Amino acid sequence: MSEIRKDLNSTVKSVVALKAQATAATDTLQTTALDGATVKRGKLVISTGTCTDGEYTPEIHTSATAGGSYAAQAVANSEYVSGVAPTVITAATDETLYVYDIDFSALDNRFVKFNLAETSAGTTGVVISAVWEIELKVRPQS
Repeated sequence: MSEIRKDLNSTVKSVVALKAQATAATDTLQTTALDGATVKRGKLVISTGTCTDGEYTPEIHTSATAGGSYAAQAVANSEYVSGVAPTVITAATDETLYVYDIDFSALDNRFVKFNLAETSAGTTGVVISAVWEIELKVRPQS
């Protein structure tokens, strides 16, 4: 479910990226791709619940085409991300709200996904959910 808000200069839409779910045992979670041709900025809000074991690496993945191969794009200390972005989610960093603020025009490729990969084995894992709040590119009215 999404909500759209409009004002004179922008259209903002909230979209569920990941429904709350547990992940473990070599799971990889990935959101649906957002298209940089229609999105100006995206704020990805990630909420982690209890992490009982394992380590999970959150990454922004980009691709030149929607159906193409997606690769991780560096996130920490980059020019297009602001806010607190985790490098790894563990039991020591769980139950936290993380925010990626992404300027889509500064990305290497047009299509963007959020990816959460297990980097150290866990059996029960972590509970996670995520929401995109995207600012759509506004076309001038004729």
